[in-house]
Amino acid sequence: MTPRRIVGLILILLGVVVLLTGGVFWKQQEKILDTGPLEVTRERHGGVSIPPVLSGVCILAGIVLLVLPARTRS
Repeated sequence: MTPRRIVGLILILLGVVVLLTGGVFWKQQEKILDTGPLEVTRERHGGVSIPPVLSGVCILAGIVLLVLPARTRS
C-alpha cells in the first residue's frame, strides 16, 4: 500500500468521524479545593465544531487519492 493510499484512507476515516460527531469535543476536570478528605472539582467542557462542508471535502479528497491511478515514470 502506497503512502498516498494510506493518506486517502486516513482522510476518509477522519471525515466520516467528524461528520458523525460534529467536531472534536473533550472534558477536563479541574481541582479547585483539596483539604484532606474534602475535594472539590469542576468539570469543564471544551471543543471545536467543524462544519460538515469541511468533512465532505476531506472525504472527497480521500476518495480522489484512492481512485486516481499512480503516476508512472517514463
